[in-house]
Amino acid sequence: MNVLFVALGIHGRVGGIEAYCRRIMRCLGELSGTVVGRATVVALWDGADRCPEAPPGVRYLPGSSGKLRTAAAFLREARATCPDIVLYGHVLLAPLVVPGRWLVPRARHMLFAYGMEVWGDPAFRRVSGWERRLVRRRFDRVVSISRFTAGRMATAYGLSAGAFRFLPPAVDDAGPGAAGFADAPPTVLAVSRLRPEERTKGIDTLLRAMPAVLAAVPEARCRVVGDGPMRPELEALAASLGLRDRVTFSGYLPDSGLDRAYRESAVFAMPSSQEGFGIVYLEAWRHGLPVVAGNRDAGAEVVTNGETGLTVEPGSVDRLAEAIISLLRDPAARRRMGERGRAVLSEFYTHEAFRARFADVLADRGPA
Repeated sequence: MNVLFVALGIHGRVGGIEAYCRRIMRCLGELSGTVVGRATVVALWDGADRCPEAPPGVRYLPGSSGKLRTAAAFLREARATCPDIVLYGHVLLAPLVVPGRWLVPRARHMLFAYGMEVWGDPAFRRVSGWERRLVRRRFDRVVSISRFTAGRMATAYGLSAGAFRFLPPAVDDAGPGAAGFADAPPTVLAVSRLRPEERTKGIDTLLRAMPAVLAAVPEARCRVVGDGPMRPELEALAASLGLRDRVTFSGYLPDSGLDRAYRESAVFAMPSSQEGFGIVYLEAWRHGLPVVAGNRDAGAEVVTNGETGLTVEPGSVDRLAEAIISLLRDPAARRRMGERGRAVLSEFYTHEAFRARFADVLADRGPA
């Protein structure tokens, strides 16, 4: 079968959605010649200098942030390749399904859904009546990264459960496990882009919890990896809480530096309230760390409370502090949860598992 995939972005300094789409492109290359015949990827944000990074078997067309250029490339490829499946990598690209349906009416058109952009939350992004009708009438399936997102989107768009297929994220091979705790201060790690729209990650709640953590575990430290416009605000908050020497803001780190940050930490904490999945939880498990997540979003779907980490009420400074203290004081529990997280990762969230599920999505098999 021929596949046409249009995405917002694949390469560069990526976030979770771009990394997810990059894995889709990788799978298209690996399935080329077996499940997939001809595969084409059109990426709105990517520049022409990224073309050499496309895997064998995939025709890769960067849009260089030109909306008209990207739309033209998408329509040209749809006409030329007559794809059996058209994949739309974000709801912002959904309007392309109108000409896409006209050009290839017999193709299956599938939309990817991640988190708040499809929940109908007016505080983040309103869903118009036009968009609801477009998604309900023009798409054959919605591919969701979590059952939580599928449920929220079903309510917001008036979709049935049968409209969804489920394709959770993945990470590559498991790392060596947490190695630095014995030789370094017990560190609580958070990884997040520090942008205003990421306030729901709960980094401010983590900072407010640290004075109580330090009262119980005086040698504890906190490390925040990530950058963005909110960093000065969070640094000021840490200083006002007397944490200037106990919290490190590391900014953006390349993969090697990020791996080291995980290895040198004891606990990973991101008590989010609006997480569509939380790929950073998988990255923490990859290094054998227990996870502290929120219990009101997909974090509670990914993290099993008391087994692979702890889930807490987002925004509750006291509950978060209690969870972190309990893990820092109990090395056996911390090790057990981290190892169980690695086992869950190896069973469900590897690249190989992702590729198999993706092949099922292309074949339109499996429930949401």
